[in-house]
Amino acid sequence: MGGVPAWLLSGVAAVPSLPTLGGVTDSAAAVSGADLLVESVVEDLPTKQALFAELEGMVAETTIIPSNTSGLPITMISSQMTRPERTAT
Repeated sequence: MGGVPAWLLSGVAAVPSLPTLGGVTDSAAAVSGADLLVESVVEDLPTKQALFAELEGMVAETTIIPSNTSGLPITMISSQMTRPERTAT
């Protein structure tokens, strides 16, 4: 009962999606135009604070930047931002 379907275990199922995937080396280009960015980096306050401050400068003022934190207060994470109200958990 339950279990993982066989097609999920096969790399063959992922092959049709490969042409639609891409990568970038420019962070600003990667996030420009985003309405929502979900952060999910290591649970280290200085790391999260630096990332949020950096991302804030790369995106529109209306972009929402929530965190996937499991133990750090969002108020502390967003304390280095100019508009901390853009964050959520």
